Amino acid sequence: FFFSSRRRHTRCSGVSWARRCVQETVSTQSTWGQLGGNKNQFFGFCFSPDYQTILAYTFSGSLHRWKQVNEKWEPLYTVSGHFSRVTDVDWSSKGDFIVSTSADQTTRIFAEWAKNKTWHEISRAQIHGYDINAIKTLQVLEDGKPTDKVDLLVCGADEKIVRLFEPTATFVNTLNSLSGTRARLHFEDPRLEEQQSYVTSDGILRYKETNEGGYQVLGLMTKNVKVAFTDTVKSIIEGEGQFHDNNEEENVKIDYDYSQPPVEDYLVNHSLWPELNKLYGHPYEILTLASTNDGQYIASACKSQKIEHSQIIIWNPKNYTILDKLDLHRFSVLQLKFSRNNQFLFSAGRDRQFGVFKRDEEDKLHPYKLTFADQSHSRIIWTIDSSHDTEYVITGSRDKTIKIWKLDQSTGQCTLVVTQSFSDSASAVAFADKQLSNGSYLLGLGFDTGKVFLAEFNPTEKEIKVINKFNDFQQHALTVNRIRFKEVADKNKFTFASCSDDFTVKIFSVLT
Repeated sequence: FFFSSRRRHTRCSGVSWARRCVQETVSTQSTWGQLGGNKNQFFGFCFSPDYQTILAYTFSGSLHRWKQVNEKWEPLYTVSGHFSRVTDVDWSSKGDFIVSTSADQTTRIFAEWAKNKTWHEISRAQIHGYDINAIKTLQVLEDGKPTDKVDLLVCGADEKIVRLFEPTATFVNTLNSLSGTRARLHFEDPRLEEQQSYVTSDGILRYKETNEGGYQVLGLMTKNVKVAFTDTVKSIIEGEGQFHDNNEEENVKIDYDYSQPPVEDYLVNHSLWPELNKLYGHPYEILTLASTNDGQYIASACKSQKIEHSQIIIWNPKNYTILDKLDLHRFSVLQLKFSRNNQFLFSAGRDRQFGVFKRDEEDKLHPYKLTFADQSHSRIIWTIDSSHDTEYVITGSRDKTIKIWKLDQSTGQCTLVVTQSFSDSASAVAFADKQLSNGSYLLGLGFDTGKVFLAEFNPTEKEIKVINKFNDFQQHALTVNRIRFKEVADKNKFTFASCSDDFTVKIFSVLT
C-alpha cells in the first residue's frame, strides 16, 4: 500500500493504491476525504501496525481516523482541539459543558463522556472568518427563574459585532446521550416541544432534528437550515420537490447514533449553532464580554485608544438593543465580570484602572452606575474577578502584583486588603465557587509564563499563600488567558478550566 493526498477544487481526499501481482498493475483501492470546506486537504497518512486503522492530519491541525470494518473504512472519533492561541473559556450555567474560543477562528464545546470519564469535543458551534476573542454563556430564564434549557452563546471577535447563537437539537441530543444530562431546548410554545421531543428506551431525552446551523457562501453568518437525514428521507423530499442538490438552505445529514463522540466530518458540517441575532454598536474589534446570571444584561467592550471608544455597552438581550453606555476607561477594557448576585459589574483596562459599577434596580434605563475606580496598579490590569459571596475583588497586573480588595456592597466602595508580588505578571485570576472548610478563599492564578498556582486567601490574616504549584506537564507553556471555576456541589472538590496561548484548554479537579 501507499498513499497520496490530493486537492482538486473543493475535494480534499486521500487515496491508497495496491499492487495487483497477477496483472502487475497498481490500482486505486480506497479513497477517504471530504467533499467540502476550504481547509481540509490532508498532509499525511499512516497505518496502524495491524493495518486496520488509518490516521491522517489536515491543514487545520485536525486529526482523522478510519477503521476497516467489513472491507469498508468507517470514520472514528479522535482527539481534537484548537490550533492557535485560545483566547477565552467559559462554563455553562449548569456546568455540563465548557466552551472555548480561539484565534483559529472557531468556537468549540467540550463535554464529558460519562461512559469513559473522558472529555471530547461535541460541537464546533462557530467557524468564523475572524479571530475570536471572547465567549460567554447566557442563561435562558422563564418568568425570571432558572430553567434546564441549554444556554445561549454570546461571542465577540475581531469585528464590530457581538453575535448570539442558539443551540440545535443535534447538540442537545449529543449532550444528553454522552453526558447523561437532561438538557432541553427552549420553545416559545410548550406544545411545540411536546411535538418535537421524545424519550428513548433507555430514558434519554431527544429532539427531532429538523434544523441545524449551515454555512453561508458569501458571508460570516451561520444560518438556520433544514436537514435531510438519510438517503431514504432525501428521496422523499426530492419527490415532493422540496430538495435540490444546489440548495444552500438544506444539509444532508451524516448518520450518527450518539453512542460515541462525533467524528471530525460531523463536527465541521453538522454541529454549528445558528445565529440568533447580532448586536451592533462598537466601532472596533470586540475584546471582552460578560453576562448576568439572571440573563437580563450583557456587557461588552472593544479595542480603543480614545475615551469615547472605551465605553462599556450594556445590552438588553430580550430585544437586542443598547441599554446604556458606561464611561470610565481611556483605553481598551481587557476584562469584564458581573458578580454572582448580579449587583455589580467590574472592569479592568489597559489604562491601569479598574472600576466598580453598582446595580440600580429603580433606574431601568441606566441599570449600572460607577461607584468606585482605582489606579493603584503601575502597569496594565489584565484580569479581574469577584468572590462567590461578592465580599472581595481580585485584580492581576503586568506589574507582577495581585491585589485583593474588600467590597462594601452597600456603597460599592473598595478598600485594599493585601498586595502580593510574584516573579511573573498575573494574566488570569479567579475566585473559587465556594470557600474552603477553614473559611479561607481558594484562588486560581495564571501567569504570562504559563504557570498555574492555587492560592489561599485568609481574610483574617490578610495574606495570600500559594498552596500548590502545578508541575511543568500540568501547567501551560505560554500565557494563561483565562481561569474559570465550575460550581460543584461537593464542598471538598473544586474544578476549574484554563486556556492559554499554547493552544490548549485544560481542566483541573482538586480535592481538599
